[in-house]
Amino acid sequence: IILTYLPSDYVNHFALLISAMHILLGCNISTQDLAVAEEYLLAFYNQVPDLYPDTMLTANLHTTIHLCQFVRLLGLWAYSTFGFENMNGYIKRHRHGTRNFLPSLA
Repeated sequence: IILTYLPSDYVNHFALLISAMHILLGCNISTQDLAVAEEYLLAFYNQVPDLYPDTMLTANLHTTIHLCQFVRLLGLWAYSTFGFENMNGYIKRHRHGTRNFLPSLA
């Protein structure tokens, strides 16, 4: 059904993320599984600039390339991006203008 609405490049791109998350959410993940998931996530991350506008290059997107690292250390259930999302909201509320906004956050 999704092929009806999205060009194949976008479907293939989304499939990388879905496949990686399917692996990472498994109960028993081998080292080889983690390597495959990491490859998929890096490909997903690296393809974003070619498919989407620069506004999609966010901190939350960046965290996807670190998911396998956190699974190795803690398991996926111990890692959440909600803290990052909360901080992004704080930054967004406290910055003003589009230029030189870093000093206003200090």
